[in-house]
Amino acid sequence: GLGWVIFLLTLVFLFTMQHVGFDSDMMKNNYMSSKVKAAEKQMERVSSISKKTIYLVTSGKDEKQALEANQKLYNQLEKLKKEGLIQQATIVNSLLPSPKAQEMALEKWQMFWQQHSDSVRFRLQDEGAKLGFKPSAFHQFLDWTNQPFHTVNADSLGVLNTLFLDNYFIRKDTITAIINILKVNGDAASIQKVYNAFDGNPDVWVIDKRKITSDFVTILKDNFNKLVLISITLVFIILLLAYGRIELTLITMIPMVLSWV
Repeated sequence: GLGWVIFLLTLVFLFTMQHVGFDSDMMKNNYMSSKVKAAEKQMERVSSISKKTIYLVTSGKDEKQALEANQKLYNQLEKLKKEGLIQQATIVNSLLPSPKAQEMALEKWQMFWQQHSDSVRFRLQDEGAKLGFKPSAFHQFLDWTNQPFHTVNADSLGVLNTLFLDNYFIRKDTITAIINILKVNGDAASIQKVYNAFDGNPDVWVIDKRKITSDFVTILKDNFNKLVLISITLVFIILLLAYGRIELTLITMIPMVLSWV
């Protein structure tokens, strides 16, 4: 009868339940018809609207430390861009390198002019004379190349800081953070590769609304399962104390255990 059908179905489900999983990706829970999917692919080809936005944040106790941490991130992002995982990136260090990177660039600049200053001067004067320029026409430029240069910080950049950099800095008394914006292909594989590139890096925070939501749902599911397990254990103990017999307790627990499974 019906009881045997339920019993047989229960046995089948006991062996197949491991194939049932929970998908924490909220983006996969929306139904899309084939027509809508085709339209989405067309939009992906003609615009960047489908690109996934991911925020990467580095921090330090002050601007210098934050820029140094962000410089390491900048070098890593350049590698990911070459691999095609990142389509666009807004990175503070492309406009304001870290102090160490600035010092290295200044050393290269000074070394270049120490080696080529005379040849550049002679070449400018020679080519300038052919075009009717006086030998003194390029003195101001050459004097400028010989003057000492120093590293800069965000505040010393004036209007550049106000218009471009300030919005990407978070400054507090004990911490300074830098926000970087990435545009990644919308497919799950590319997004996951970007996540994996920074997984386990304590100096980089990956901020993504979709990932945060998925992680929150996964944590909620895991905690819910723990809560159910604790509840079943408490009910089992109470029934065992009430009945005083293990077989009666197990028979009473069967419907609850099956409903949880």
